[in-house]
Amino acid sequence: MAQVKAEESKQAAVLDREERRLNREEQQREIAAKAQQAREKSKAIFEAEKADKDRAERLRMEEISLERQMMENELKLAEVKLAEKRLEKEHSQAGSDSDGEASVAGSTNAQSVRGKSGPKLPHFDEAKDNVDSYLRRFERYASLQGWPQTDWAI
Repeated sequence: MAQVKAEESKQAAVLDREERRLNREEQQREIAAKAQQAREKSKAIFEAEKADKDRAERLRMEEISLERQMMENELKLAEVKLAEKRLEKEHSQAGSDSDGEASVAGSTNAQSVRGKSGPKLPHFDEAKDNVDSYLRRFERYASLQGWPQTDWAI
C-alpha cells in the first residue's frame, strides 16, 4: 500500500508539473499575443505619425509655393508700376521737348491742375485795363502758380 501511495503521489506530482507547464505555455502565448498587439499598435501609430508628417510637409511646401507666387506677383506689379512711371516720364519729356499738340495737352493738364488753387486772374477789358499792367499781373500770377515760362504763351 505504501507503494501504491508513493506511485499515486508520483503521478500527482507529474500531473501537477504538466499542469504548471501548460499554464506557463498559456501565459507565454498570452504575453506573446499582447506583445504582438503592442507592436501592431506601435506600427499603426508610427504610420499615422508618418502620414501626418508627410501631410504637414506637403502643406508647408504648398505654403512656400504660394508665398513664392505672391512675391513674384508683387515683383511683377512693381515692374509694371516702374514701367508706367517711365512711360509717364518719357511722355512728359516728349511733351516739353516737342512743339504741337503734346505740348499743348501737357500744359493744359498742368494748367487745369494748377489753376484750381488760389484766386483767378480777371479777364482783360480793353476799356478799363492797361495792357502793361495786365501783363505784369499775369506774370505775377503765373509765377505764383508755378507755371513754367514756356507755358505762359499758351
